[in-house]
Amino acid sequence: MAGGIAFDECAGRVFQTPAIARPSLQVLHSLPAGLRRQVHLADGPDSFRPSNALGLLSGLPKLLWQRVHEVTGLGGLHFALTAAKRARAQDNAHPSIIIGTARDVHALRPEGLGAYVPPASVTMIEAGRRADILWTAEQALAAKAQAVVLIRIDQGPTLSESRTLQIAAERGGSLGLILIARQARSSACQTRWDCQPVPDGWDWTVVKNKTGPVGQWRIRAGPDGSLLDPIPLSRLTPQPTPPPHDPTPPSASVVSLPPTGPSPTGARPAP
Repeated sequence: MAGGIAFDECAGRVFQTPAIARPSLQVLHSLPAGLRRQVHLADGPDSFRPSNALGLLSGLPKLLWQRVHEVTGLGGLHFALTAAKRARAQDNAHPSIIIGTARDVHALRPEGLGAYVPPASVTMIEAGRRADILWTAEQALAAKAQAVVLIRIDQGPTLSESRTLQIAAERGGSLGLILIARQARSSACQTRWDCQPVPDGWDWTVVKNKTGPVGQWRIRAGPDGSLLDPIPLSRLTPQPTPPPHDPTPPSASVVSLPPTGPSPTGARPAP
């Protein structure tokens, strides 16, 4: 079995615990304090309120802080890192935390992360099992770091699991993004996005939104790599042309009836 948890004591680096049946409780319990040290926040009152929202692009539904959101599709990581980039532009005090298995954590390179956020502002946490990922995510969301927490799992959280993460996000003032590799389930998430790459950009679809609209948008990048204003997908889909109207009324159908007179001698009536 892989190591239980990797906790980043120095931002941007991964620290691995030895392979054990359960993650080291000493390492896990140090997570909230370590995140507070990173952003110089103590257990003071939270400055965020549910009305605070993170805007991704003009015209798109916003992501509420102190909430958990779900993301599916092959373009989910790009969406989540874009949200982290917007949060950093809003306030440099917002760190990014990425939680997942060894495959998910070590696949991310500083060169790629640097296109979105400074690698030094990213804390990577490696967990060996699904239960450990969810437990660590709860601690990170509740750590009062006001962070963007990226949680990478195969199957979406259950209703009970998502409620636990939602309560933790409310306590810590964080924004949770659950990146689902396979299938989403019924959950308490605030919004659910499906993000798919297309030849000229990405298609972002809001399939669930508790407090706002749903819809589909085409996202394109400009020459400098910055994202352009989204285009509603309905504008790109040609509308079917209705058939031309024919003023001539349809003719009545003609039905042939059998003869009513006497049949010729020797002839049998039609059945």
